[in-house]
Amino acid sequence: MSFSPVRLAAARRYALAIIAAVAVTFGRLQLDPIMGHTRNRHLFFLPTVMLIAWLWGFGPGLVSAFMFGAALRVFWTPPESFIRANSDVALFVLVSIAICATIRSLLRARERADAATHSREQLLAVVAHDLANPLHAVKLAEERLRFTTRDAPALERSLKTIRHATTRMEHLLRDLVDTTHIEHDELVVTLRPEPVAEVIQEVAQIVTPQAQELSVDLDVVVPPADCVIDCDRDRLMQVLGNLLGNALKFTPEGGHIALRALERPEAVRFEVEDSGTGIRPEHLPYIFERFRSFDARGTGLGLFIARTLVAAHSGELNVKSRLGHGATFWFEIPRRPGAAPTDIKPRSVPLH
Repeated sequence: MSFSPVRLAAARRYALAIIAAVAVTFGRLQLDPIMGHTRNRHLFFLPTVMLIAWLWGFGPGLVSAFMFGAALRVFWTPPESFIRANSDVALFVLVSIAICATIRSLLRARERADAATHSREQLLAVVAHDLANPLHAVKLAEERLRFTTRDAPALERSLKTIRHATTRMEHLLRDLVDTTHIEHDELVVTLRPEPVAEVIQEVAQIVTPQAQELSVDLDVVVPPADCVIDCDRDRLMQVLGNLLGNALKFTPEGGHIALRALERPEAVRFEVEDSGTGIRPEHLPYIFERFRSFDARGTGLGLFIARTLVAAHSGELNVKSRLGHGATFWFEIPRRPGAAPTDIKPRSVPLH
């Protein structure tokens, strides 16, 4: 029978706690002739419980506490003071449990602080890496402009490079700010009644020039004009823009992308489907995790933010993909059949 490394490590911690408790109990018994049979027992046992809980965790700390309680009951309880001795043991165990719980809270706080520090370090690494390339591109384009102001095609290429680089920096900075707000529960979406068709058409107008530039067909499906949902228009456009941007990034020239908003009885289903390279099966479970990027051109923030924003709209962002056959991202947002935009009051929803 084999055990996983996690179970073996846990068994080792509990074994060490038991050995320590037995050793301290035996040592205290040996000191009886010097210190007396009933004096200063807790000065040995409580610090040991504290040390075990700090080194090996809450569970081993509890085990040592109950072992010391049993030792007090067996070795240090006079028969003539049964009630008093038992209350003393119970008080010792309760104090030990409180100590273990306090130490667990301190350890968890330290873990959260370490995680926050690591997250900031990752964030700085992403910023340093991902801002360097577009900034370098802007610098080179600016230098070319000094010598090509009379060459219209070269000027247009340089301006396009600057435009793409600055757009990427804007998106990166927005993602970084949104991620920080999400971490501190400070990002708020304001839900208002919005006609779905208008949102889809506006997103399509923004993306169409880039799709034409890359020779990618963009197919747009919109619901009827009376289809209304509660949403934060800007945030919903951010989600769809992010999904379309990813689709354009991984769809080759001559491919196609579909943006659809489909009516359901109680919701509107949004889909972004592409004919790109697809996602590896081993990457799918981690595709929405923060800083998980499986391509050198991404930061791993966009899909994390998109999933969080969709959740704030009472939806769930999903994906299906086959390697070499593209990918489809979709989510649903509850709708209000027959509701006019003026029938619903806007409300703000914090992200948790």
